[in-house]
Amino acid sequence: MEDVGDYTCRSASKEDEKFEVRNVMVRPEVDFKTEEQQMFIERVDAEIACDFSANGLDTIVEWYAPGNPNPLLPNSGNNLLVEDITREDGGIYRCTVITTDTGDVDDVDILVEIEYPPEIDDFINVPADSEVWLTEGQNFSVPCEANALPAPEITWSRETAEGENDVIGTENNLMFTDIRLENSGKYICSAKNDHGTISKSFNLVVLPPPTTLVNDQLVDGTDFPYFVNLGDPMKFVCENMFPADFVWTTPDGSQAAMDQLNRIAETTDSGFYTCTSTIKRGRTNEMIEVSSSVNVQVRYQPMIATEELEIYSYPGLETNIPCSFMANPVGFTAISGPEIEEELLLNEVNYAFKAEEKDFPSTFQCTSRNDLGSEEYEVSLLKAEKPKELRLLKLVQRRPDRVVISYR
Repeated sequence: MEDVGDYTCRSASKEDEKFEVRNVMVRPEVDFKTEEQQMFIERVDAEIACDFSANGLDTIVEWYAPGNPNPLLPNSGNNLLVEDITREDGGIYRCTVITTDTGDVDDVDILVEIEYPPEIDDFINVPADSEVWLTEGQNFSVPCEANALPAPEITWSRETAEGENDVIGTENNLMFTDIRLENSGKYICSAKNDHGTISKSFNLVVLPPPTTLVNDQLVDGTDFPYFVNLGDPMKFVCENMFPADFVWTTPDGSQAAMDQLNRIAETTDSGFYTCTSTIKRGRTNEMIEVSSSVNVQVRYQPMIATEELEIYSYPGLETNIPCSFMANPVGFTAISGPEIEEELLLNEVNYAFKAEEKDFPSTFQCTSRNDLGSEEYEVSLLKAEKPKELRLLKLVQRRPDRVVISYR
């Protein structure tokens, strides 16, 4: 600052010997020494400092608060005192120094940040009563969003049976994939920084599918069938760990509103039996459905599945000989007949036979076997008579393999 002062510059022309005098003043500068980022704790009286050196100048100080175009006067020396400061008071403040004799203005911007303890927002995906009900197999996530300065550390924990909290994660999001009954429990999100700790929790209730019993035997899932024999009694029972209403749905689509279903096994009773239990959710009375199915297979030995025991044809005409059975498990079906010792039919119920004159009449033997027994029957191949005169023709039956016509 040794160059501060008044300087005079003189100049003149040789012709008129007139002088021009100019005075130049080099003034001191305001030297700011304040911190341009200042931190305060919320709810204290904060003194925002504006430290500077005026270098002998007479000055006044004005302050400008964020979003306020009107100047504020300092209330603590050159500093600005904000009583009971809150995070809403944070922002960029401007300290303006005005030199009184020249009107020169110098200023500095000061970022004021307010530190405060964590605050956790309401959980997304969690009802107001902080209780989440889900069914097994669902995916679920809960973000824990906390506001704080400095930024908080997030911790997820689960309450144990002893009342202690086991830490299970430090990410904001708590995620479940293919949720199970054992995931039920109380989950706590904690947010912590230098100014405090806060926690928020919710209860997770996972509803398992109802338990299904067939003839007092626990049957779980549909991957493996439960076998009964034809004519055996079948008792289906549906249970749930929560109070519930039950509906049984049978393979033919009929329903019975009961927890126990009784019937005698018939050939048409194979298929999936589904128990649906309806549970009332806690305080909200929301109805939640969970269901489970059991695959029941009725076993029986082969049975004849056709009434076509006489087949009419002509020499040289290819004719289908029916060998039709139903069985569970499916049986091995074979046919024997004219010049056929025994031939196994694979995935077919008809045997294509082209008869010659000598093959009329003929008898074919159809046989089917499974591990429960066997069945057989005979099919007669007869020669059809050609009518000498067709009168009053009438189509009686049309099928993919034949047409029946009546005449007189």
